[in-house]
Amino acid sequence: MEVVIPLREIFARSKNVTVVLDQISRINPKAHAVQSEDGHIYKYDNLILALGSDINYFGLEGMESKTFCMNTINHTIALRHKLITQFKTGKQPTVAVIGGWPSGVELAGELGNFARKVMRKYDKPIVRPKVILIEGADRLLPNFDPILSARVYKRILSMDVAIKLSTKVNSCEVG
Repeated sequence: MEVVIPLREIFARSKNVTVVLDQISRINPKAHAVQSEDGHIYKYDNLILALGSDINYFGLEGMESKTFCMNTINHTIALRHKLITQFKTGKQPTVAVIGGWPSGVELAGELGNFARKVMRKYDKPIVRPKVILIEGADRLLPNFDPILSARVYKRILSMDVAIKLSTKVNSCEVG
């Protein structure tokens, strides 16, 4: 599970790509320009936005203090460390992923591969984690085309991920 993709390294030899990390306040598609919060103007031919996210815990008790999220590099590294620690034991951990949106689906699908890599590295018997993907809507990727949602559902099931749809999380407690 990669935590950070090194875009600057990937595009280092590209003469026609500039990687910019900044806070954008305005986009002007007609002028092919974006303006940062401090007023800097960036011109572009093609614009790719990697938008940050805020976690919504929906006011549920214990969610923020007892769960891991992936909205910052530090949070994602902490999650990675926790998973490595669990997978190194060689026992089958249960991992509940809350949210059947793109990040949740990707994480749920990747956990088995990540566990296998960790167990090989530490010479432990390969034990696939029990992964449960929980989504409150009636399908994964609820804002996407229903055909895509159905394909993703089938693919995630084939990866031995248990899927709980139309399931709301009411609280979070350490077990």
